[in-house]
Amino acid sequence: MTKRNTEKIIYNFDSKIIQFEKKEELIHNIVSIVKEMSKDLEFNSFAMGISWPKDIIDMEELRKSVQYSLINEISTKLDKKIDFVSPKAHFTLDFAKKSIILYLLPVYVYGNYCKLLRGIAQTEHFCRKCRGRGCEKCNNTGKIYAESIEEILASVFVPSFEARQLIFHGAGREDADVLMLGEGRPFVLEISFPKKRNVNLNEIEKKVNEKFKGKISINSLSFVDKKKVVEVKNSVHDKIYFIVHTV
Repeated sequence: MTKRNTEKIIYNFDSKIIQFEKKEELIHNIVSIVKEMSKDLEFNSFAMGISWPKDIIDMEELRKSVQYSLINEISTKLDKKIDFVSPKAHFTLDFAKKSIILYLLPVYVYGNYCKLLRGIAQTEHFCRKCRGRGCEKCNNTGKIYAESIEEILASVFVPSFEARQLIFHGAGREDADVLMLGEGRPFVLEISFPKKRNVNLNEIEKKVNEKFKGKISINSLSFVDKKKVVEVKNSVHDKIYFIVHTV
């Protein structure tokens, strides 16, 4: 049985496959499950952690033998690199709970956005009265603003990466009723559980700029690591405001 949530896939297996006296068969069964869980997912490296049943904990030689054979067999069968420092996928094998959990590390994309139309928030804001359920105050939308940079980008990035969700990290904020011009405001998109990682960012940039022409534009997209989120959120930028006085 396979269960899914935003960050992981959980596979619950039958207790029949846990037969340590039949090491080769045990490894074959686990590798088959891992292979099925990894189907249609793009990642080039992985790590695996194993939680052993109580009756095996003291059998150090057996544990080492199974772990070594299992991880190397997965690497061979899936043609993936073993990486315990910064893997793109991580498997947790728990013999006691009879489950395998697959975590896919997020993809991080850096860029700048320009906001060319007023009334667009940076991130999605739920209605304070109904908290997203929908009410008269928010015209049953559940939101304070009809659109946000976060939602606009999610509508393109999430399907492009076949991901589950997008988290927007911006360098500071601006009011919904102001524009963001010039080179734009830096941001990092954290794309959760991406089934696809080898995505052409130039094509995504072009798609966003064409689809939302006159509303927003983005530029300078690049793949980054998680450290860029902190860098962007802690950055300080000079601002220039123009005030138009009308009589």
